[in-house]
Amino acid sequence: MRKTLLLTFALLSCYSCILAQQFNEQPGFIVTTTGDTLKGFIKDRDIIEKTVQFRVPSAGNSTAYSPNQLRSFGFNKGSFYHSVDFPATDTTIEQQFIQCFVDGYLSLYYRNRVFYVSKNKGALAKMEKNDVIDQSRLRKDNRYQKVLEYLTADCPSIAPAVRRTEFNSESLSNLVASYNTCKTGVAGPKIPRKKWYIPQLGAKAGVGLTRFSSRGNSVLKLYEFNTEMNYSGGLIFNFNINNKFSFQPELLVVSKTSTGTRTIFNTTRTYTFDLLCLQVPLMGYYHLPTQKLRPFVGGGLVYGYLLDKKQTESTTWAYLGDDEMGFRLSAGTSLFSRKKSAISLEYSFEQTLLNRLIVSYKVFTHVHYLWVKYKF
Repeated sequence: MRKTLLLTFALLSCYSCILAQQFNEQPGFIVTTTGDTLKGFIKDRDIIEKTVQFRVPSAGNSTAYSPNQLRSFGFNKGSFYHSVDFPATDTTIEQQFIQCFVDGYLSLYYRNRVFYVSKNKGALAKMEKNDVIDQSRLRKDNRYQKVLEYLTADCPSIAPAVRRTEFNSESLSNLVASYNTCKTGVAGPKIPRKKWYIPQLGAKAGVGLTRFSSRGNSVLKLYEFNTEMNYSGGLIFNFNINNKFSFQPELLVVSKTSTGTRTIFNTTRTYTFDLLCLQVPLMGYYHLPTQKLRPFVGGGLVYGYLLDKKQTESTTWAYLGDDEMGFRLSAGTSLFSRKKSAISLEYSFEQTLLNRLIVSYKVFTHVHYLWVKYKF
């Protein structure tokens, strides 16, 4: 029953995330090739390069528009996209939608963790940053600054700012706006970034190797507890503070079991803990500022409410409270596939205390997790 509940919760969590992303409509607008602006609703999707689904308020169904039918489109409180000639391959140019951060004499665009700049509506110049780890040292790639130095050479006053510019949307947008002011007196509209306090929804599932232990004046110290495999899953709510740091509360259903044994007068006795927890970890993460593949480390506090707790022995040697408290340390890597999506493989170590109100002895859980998580 408990495993069925855990699996059902994990599946419903993933399914609800998929539905939320698939049918999420946001207020927005489109600009046709004749310059007309229409207001309505746009489906917010990750894959948006070649078509956009737009619906006017009076219509029941949305209409698909290709890049050759629109100049641009945007969300009222989010990103803005232009139709441009995009280098789809080394030898192929296609008209596609691409996200725009600054629109002016020098324009700044973004696609799949790569920035592009266009001068006076000309060809796109690609700016990448591929930091690599070589012999445990991070080698920074600053080639994007060379591209900016070349394109802004006709405005020498901002040359020091180019060398200080970081590879993120805010820093690059400020530089491009400064250059436009230098050249034309007009900075060009900067598209507001998504606010950090708007979470990115995701789901995670994993397996854990769980072991219980006891400290203090308790018979439990005489038991040698085994490590057993359990399953967990749930939702994550990721808040991107900036390009490196994020804060991630989670809502998980976690199963924890472990069996201990001891021998008394040639008789083996067993003691089994069997717990089901509703857990709320509060995690912080630091990502290395590389490109699509980004290693990360993290840590945080864990609080859980015990939905079910069982102890199997003729005599109950341990009092367990109604909750657990502890910490979790993590490390892993994320693969970013689209403008928002990422799949991650994460290792975590967690230790929690199950009877914080008891002074004479303490009961702990020690869990090694292997997680797979997906952020939409």
